[in-house]
Amino acid sequence: MKSIKNFIKSLSAKAWFVFGLAFAFAVFLGWREGIAIAFAYMSMVVAAYSIGISNRALKLTRATTRPFLNISHVDIIWAKEDEHSASVRYFMVGLCNTGVFPADQISVQMKVNKQGMDDQKHLFTVDETLPTICFPSGEISNLRFIETNEQEKIICIIDENLKARIEIDYINKLTQETHKTNCSYLAIYKPDTNPTPIPLPKEDFWI
Repeated sequence: MKSIKNFIKSLSAKAWFVFGLAFAFAVFLGWREGIAIAFAYMSMVVAAYSIGISNRALKLTRATTRPFLNISHVDIIWAKEDEHSASVRYFMVGLCNTGVFPADQISVQMKVNKQGMDDQKHLFTVDETLPTICFPSGEISNLRFIETNEQEKIICIIDENLKARIEIDYINKLTQETHKTNCSYLAIYKPDTNPTPIPLPKEDFWI
């Protein structure tokens, strides 16, 4: 009896609607024809529900099996200009593969601008050769990003903010599908503490 009561309590509003509609068919059309039609209708509902579950499972599988390069850490190194300001010397960035396939043909760059000055971006690139491939659970650590135009260095005063957007392009080594990961960070110049750049997850993007 307890198991029956628990089963009844576990039924959702949709389930009660289906059972109610089946009972209405049985009463309106007669028990024999009504029951046959009701069972056919319930079978279609169950099939549709199963298809929905399968589609959600497929989306989850695709999300977890695609190669997915992400950022493991970001640090900023300042070069002091005077007691109130400093310029960006370079960024140190680590990449990690959280997927189940190797990521190949990796290219990465960083676009940096002062907060509120999105139209004045500075391009930073890796000053060394990237590994050709990053295997699952692997990491490419301590990539140094330097400004491509040394004549236009970014200078910040104390408590001024910088936004850094890291753009990674790569392909699935096995399927040759192309993927992209973009992550943004907020860096604040504080000479006494030198805080780690803060992730901005709402601006992240990947395909």
